[in-house]
Amino acid sequence: MTIKRRYEILLPVLDNAGNIQPAANFEAAEKYLIDTFGGFTNCGKVRGEWQGGEGITYRDELIKVAVDVDDTRQNQDFVRWFKSTLEHDFAQKSIYVTSYLIEVL
Repeated sequence: MTIKRRYEILLPVLDNAGNIQPAANFEAAEKYLIDTFGGFTNCGKVRGEWQGGEGITYRDELIKVAVDVDDTRQNQDFVRWFKSTLEHDFAQKSIYVTSYLIEVL
């Protein structure tokens, strides 16, 4: 059994104006993950809704990607940098990234 850290990243299919994100954004994100960690998992399209403070319901279509990596400070620092890069590339205020420990059997 091996303990790893899983990072899950939600990439928006549409930009804030409702236009489809360029394929190059997804390709660049995937290349970063392959170059840094040797691979990634595309978990497919997910959909979410959330309420803004002004009572507006927002709907998102997202692609969830995941990487399972050693739980190191170096990997954590990379993911934080990568999150800010994605926010710039996808023109988003925030890209949702979660992490948690997993056991690989």
